[in-house]
Order: sequence, then C-alpha cells, then structure tokens
Amino acid sequence: MRPKRLVNILWVQMNTIGARLREERLRLGLSQEEFAAIGGVLRRAQSHYESDERSPDAKYLSAVAELGVDLLYVLRGTRQASDEAGEAATSSEFDTEEQELIENYRALNEAGKAALHAFLSTCFNSSAMLVSAVPRRAKRLAEHRRAAFDQRTAENIERAIAHIKRLRAERAARAKKSNK
Repeated sequence: MRPKRLVNILWVQMNTIGARLREERLRLGLSQEEFAAIGGVLRRAQSHYESDERSPDAKYLSAVAELGVDLLYVLRGTRQASDEAGEAATSSEFDTEEQELIENYRALNEAGKAALHAFLSTCFNSSAMLVSAVPRRAKRLAEHRRAAFDQRTAENIERAIAHIKRLRAERAARAKKSNK
C-alpha cells in the first residue's frame, strides 16, 4: 500500500487539466510534437500545457477535440459514459452472444479479421463504445500511432509538422542572419 502522502500527490497530479491533457495525448498514442502540431502550437507550449504552466486556449482545444480528445474529461475530470451501453445483459445472454461472435470471427478470412481488429482497436482506444468509458492507452509504435486516424487527419498531422519545421528553419535563418 502506498503512503497517504504519495497517494495525495498522485491524486493532485491527475486532478489538473495538464495531467488529463497528457493522459489523452498518450491515449491517442501521439508525441508532444505531433499533438502540438495538431493544436497549432509548438512542442514547448504543449509541454507548458501538460505541466500546468500555461492554459490552452479555445482554438487549441477545438483542434484537439476534432482528433477525439474528450474535452469534458480534460476540463472537468469526468468522462461521459456511452449512451449506447444500456442495461447489462445476463450472463446467459453473453454466453450465447459471445459464442456467436466467436463462430462468426472464425468464418472470416484474414482481411476480415484485420478489419475487425482495426475496428475494435479504434473502439477501445477512443472509449466511445465502452461501458466504463475509460480508454486504453494506444501503442506507441509509429505504424499504430496513426492507424486509428482517417487519411485526412493523417495528412493534417503531416502538414502541421512540416509547417512547424519550416517555421523553425526560418527562425534559425533569421537568427543566423542577425548574428552576422
């Protein structure tokens, strides 16, 4: 069991907007630089947001919300439970339903199984269809990072990162020119 002081410190750390924003970024499997690019800020600003040194503005929050960030959770610390959860089924209903799912899964070819795995990963990572509404952390492998995003979102991420690199190069050129 953890000492009470350590538990209180951990609770306070997770009870801040920055900590919850970091948790959402990690859930989506993005680096600070990638997440910052989506929000239209530099990585340093993202770091300040996550350490509660600065507060994100509405434009930033709107941009990350389009990616699937749970803003209610980030701002208030409470997740919305899925409305589709409904009442829990009895265990005998689950047994029949689960057996049917397994049989249907076994009937799929490899492409069908891959598509089903991708769909389920998206459901678990976004928590949109989970009863507990507590998302799982996405894998950090580069190929998995953007697997849950559609093509348009992936292109926007690439474009934002390229824009940040271009701005850095321009800033470095100006600094080099002013030093001469």
